[in-house]
Amino acid sequence: MSKPKRNVLLEKYSHQLKSYVPSKVRTYIYEQTVQRRSGKADYALPDYIIIGAQRSGSTSLYNYLTWHPDVDSAITKEIHFFNFLYDKGIDWYKSHFAKTEYLRKNGLITGEASPYYIYSQAAPRRIREHIPEVKLIALLRNPINRALSNFNMHEPETRSFERAVLDEMRLITSNHHVDFHTMMESFEKGMSYLLRGIYIEQLQPWFEIFPKEQILALKSEDLYGDTRRVYERVTGFLGLRDWQPKRFEPFEQRRYSRMEPELRERLAKFFAPYNERLYEFLGSDFGWEKESLQAEGQEAAEQSAKVESPNDSLSSLVINTLL
Repeated sequence: MSKPKRNVLLEKYSHQLKSYVPSKVRTYIYEQTVQRRSGKADYALPDYIIIGAQRSGSTSLYNYLTWHPDVDSAITKEIHFFNFLYDKGIDWYKSHFAKTEYLRKNGLITGEASPYYIYSQAAPRRIREHIPEVKLIALLRNPINRALSNFNMHEPETRSFERAVLDEMRLITSNHHVDFHTMMESFEKGMSYLLRGIYIEQLQPWFEIFPKEQILALKSEDLYGDTRRVYERVTGFLGLRDWQPKRFEPFEQRRYSRMEPELRERLAKFFAPYNERLYEFLGSDFGWEKESLQAEGQEAAEQSAKVESPNDSLSSLVINTLL
């Protein structure tokens, strides 16, 4: 079995469809759908969660997975229940997914992608409590390019990129005795450009709580450069049948201004010890230090992971409103 053809078409063309529906309308549909469903039926919990990292390709991977005939989409890609909205209760969270019987009958799995989960102190424990067998996927992008991408999406920021990262670098190095999560809390939301790229501190708690067989850590640049191979690896990890779309369309391509080589070199030296620990921990060298100065995120188009509001996935709203 697989999902109905109407669902496949809606998911495939969701980005084109949502441009015709005002944001306020999408928000209203989302809120009404969640309210109507919450606690009233046997809605499922996700089989997989893309936990991050922010600005590392989660939008692309999530959409590619929903194209698979055996994957059902959530009402919205980013739910952020286990970090920001936990007080709404597990029934509220489950209302974002299809009914258990519908998924079972059609042989489907479902999931979500909340890229802030990866650095949340509470999320690993909460997810383990409610979904102990869930599969977790972490996309890890060159932290220098991730920082630049993060900076360019943060509209309230008034500093230059160089000023912002150098300020943060001084704060981190002068507070090396402070643990990662305590330091994260000292930053305004979204303005921790370098800390969010220290992946070793974010991943270790997940591996302490979940068996390593349930976690797949991927290099984002591999998703951009060899999408079919990475897609095959992810679908295999999720136990899905071998299937691929005819082509992988990039999501949210953007161009950013050039980063000065001197600044990139300084950031590379800053991240080097953290990256080395990450490589040793994962048993895989991502080779970020060997990438050229004209790396992704400077003058090349970026296949980015735009943070979606809870009303962005129009197809999922339409599909799940019908279920």
